[in-house]
Amino acid sequence: MKRRYQIDQQRAVQQFRQLAREENPNMPSERHPGEQISGTLVTNPKDYADVPALEVITLEVPLRRGRDDKPSWQGVIVDTGDGHLQPGGAGFTVRVPSQAKDISIAIKRDDDPAVNIQRDIPVAWTLPVSLTPAPRTYETSPICTSGVQVIRGPLSGDSHSGSVEVGGRPGTIVAENPHALYWLLPAVVPAGRNQLILRDGSSQA
Repeated sequence: MKRRYQIDQQRAVQQFRQLAREENPNMPSERHPGEQISGTLVTNPKDYADVPALEVITLEVPLRRGRDDKPSWQGVIVDTGDGHLQPGGAGFTVRVPSQAKDISIAIKRDDDPAVNIQRDIPVAWTLPVSLTPAPRTYETSPICTSGVQVIRGPLSGDSHSGSVEVGGRPGTIVAENPHALYWLLPAVVPAGRNQLILRDGSSQA
């Protein structure tokens, strides 16, 4: 079941007042205790709001602007509570707690200790990971259209160790769990038949 969290109030941080932008973690809505999952931070949450397999958590975090005048992830940090701080622009991974009811995530800035936006995300208490059937083969739709694509199969759940390539161009991984990987097509894809390559750690399909 997809849950959506909204924060509507304006957040005023003095030195970033003119730079505030919404920053929204995307995470798989299927989260089993003990599994490793991956998510991303995005500034366009509406593009993912109608994807049942993804959970969009809406926060408001101050972002700097880059030279192209677009919001920049520079200085943004994701803290998943395991002592390993992850850069906001590269996706993040987290181990779903085996006992706790929530996944604790904090969005911070390395140049402003006053920015520390925390959120507890409920764990989907379904079958324990040891009792959850693992897919044995890789499956995806033979036709890719716009929007979020999905590849199902035996995956690591760590988007940092994997990549998707179609027509010789890299796709963008949005979220991943050990059962499915959600990704976006490259901006330009040649028309017609294209080869799709999935790499996940030492595995390739």
